[in-house]
Amino acid sequence: MSRVILIGFGVGVVALGLAALLGGAGTDLARSGLAAWLVVMALPLGALPVLMLLELAGLDAMPGTAALRGLLAILPLAALLGAVGLGYEAFAPGQGFAALYGWSDVSGGFAARWFTPGWFGARTILYLVIWVSLAVVFMTPAARPWARRRMIAAWGLALHLVIGTLAAIDWTLSLDLGPNASVFGLLLMTLQCAFALTVALLVAAGGSTRPLRLMTLTAVATAAFLQFEQYLVVWSANLPREIVWYQHRLGGLGSVLFIAAPIILIVAGVVLVPTGLAARRWPLLAAAGLLALLEIADLLLLVTPAWRGTFSVSALDLLALIGVAGVLGAGALLISRRVPEARHG
Repeated sequence: MSRVILIGFGVGVVALGLAALLGGAGTDLARSGLAAWLVVMALPLGALPVLMLLELAGLDAMPGTAALRGLLAILPLAALLGAVGLGYEAFAPGQGFAALYGWSDVSGGFAARWFTPGWFGARTILYLVIWVSLAVVFMTPAARPWARRRMIAAWGLALHLVIGTLAAIDWTLSLDLGPNASVFGLLLMTLQCAFALTVALLVAAGGSTRPLRLMTLTAVATAAFLQFEQYLVVWSANLPREIVWYQHRLGGLGSVLFIAAPIILIVAGVVLVPTGLAARRWPLLAAAGLLALLEIADLLLLVTPAWRGTFSVSALDLLALIGVAGVLGAGALLISRRVPEARHG
């Protein structure tokens, strides 16, 4: 076992231990743990559709895809952690889902039948089983063109769009019954793809990155456009509940993020587009690092205001994020090293 895996696992365990001491076994720890899980889960869920698209385009051997495949190794471990957390919340005395989700007091109508602990848990397990099954297929490149594999990519991509939309509503939007936006699932999936591509760019910074840079900028620009477009529609339509949802996210650190985000996007665009500047390792790492921090903040922005009425990141949130990322990242590295380099059809 390499030193990197041991250090990552050790840092993760220490961070989780400190989080447990700081938050105990109460609601705050459960909320911070859920937020951390959603952020880390965004990496494999963002890498999966990108890899399926590249498979369909015949570009599965493109530089940078190895880093994306490495991110898929997080998915089985994250799914196992999610299942454990789901079981804990189902039987946690005095808290459970009521402490996390805003639908626990919904009465009447389709929402009351859709958002029940049992049905919510069954859907979550179904999502995880499908995603892990797809990840197993695309975790390694094919040794030669494989028609069945491309068929799986085509159907898998269509299926991902459906369950990704449902999971976005279940896991994120329903935390505080946010805006009834049909585009929310697509917005979150695009943000996940941008996050996965950014992290892959950081990993592959020492090699050829031009295609990966262009894909990253495209995904980041699309996610930014969808977020701005949704905010503009909600604000101009003067929809009370949706406006309150955004007001909670523009308070606290949200106001800082609102100013910092355009600056980071401009800096990243200037660095990543020109071939000469982006070919240098340190400017590329700095730009991708800033983008990754922005994307983490953006993912947390969707979650923490549901419980606090404003966007904030506590010490418990950071410890949970470091802990989950450290343990799952170390496990993913270990899995990646044991996966064969190519799968023969």
